[in-house]
Amino acid sequence: MSLNDPRVLLLATTTAERTPYIEGLPTMKEMGYPVYAESWLGILAPANTPDPVVAKLEAGIQKIMETKEAQDAIKSLQVTRMKGTGKDFGVFLSQERKKWGDVIKSANITLE
Repeated sequence: MSLNDPRVLLLATTTAERTPYIEGLPTMKEMGYPVYAESWLGILAPANTPDPVVAKLEAGIQKIMETKEAQDAIKSLQVTRMKGTGKDFGVFLSQERKKWGDVIKSANITLE
């Protein structure tokens, strides 16, 4: 089953902004629900990786992401690319950790 299947009724997206792939699909926030959750992928290096190595990896990844092949792959997956530096991604990860940590605490979620 795909998103283009007429049996699928899309109500809203949980992303912060509307998706460019599904015209007219509102966000949950626009529908009056304060919901924001999305999946993401990232490339991480081990802690304490030397800055010159991180810079070289980052430059190589940026170069790859600007290729037509990478752009076509992103479009075919109907995902949105987050642009920025490794430091920007680190900030994002910290925000995600805090957000979901707060959700876990407020819902009293525990490991069994």
